[in-house]
Amino acid sequence: MIAILPVLISFVLSQLLGVLWYSQWLFGRVWARHAFPGKSYEDIGKNASSRTYIIAAIAHAVIAIVMCYILGHMQAPLLSKFLCLALLTAALPVPHHIFLGHSLERWAVDAGYDVAVITMATCVFTFFGI
Repeated sequence: MIAILPVLISFVLSQLLGVLWYSQWLFGRVWARHAFPGKSYEDIGKNASSRTYIIAAIAHAVIAIVMCYILGHMQAPLLSKFLCLALLTAALPVPHHIFLGHSLERWAVDAGYDVAVITMATCVFTFFGI
């Protein structure tokens, strides 16, 4: 069974963290420099369509739902659950980044955000006893 409230909280927190994480005050400029060489941070935001944000939001909703399911059914200590999900999340995109010629800095910013989302979601689901 999927617990709606923790999923919703996890989803909202992931969106808020994304706004902060990719802002100019944290890692947005570093990420933009490596993701869009030659374009300014300001130009990138102007070119993003609502479709981009909708698809990203849907993906994060799916992540929250799947995490709720996995954490609820995984028979392991909490630390083991978290480490498995965090390492999987961080390592999965590495081959794509390398083969596409992306910098390790870009991967580090993206993976850091993903691990932070996993950490937040794990905390939320643990709080709700999942």
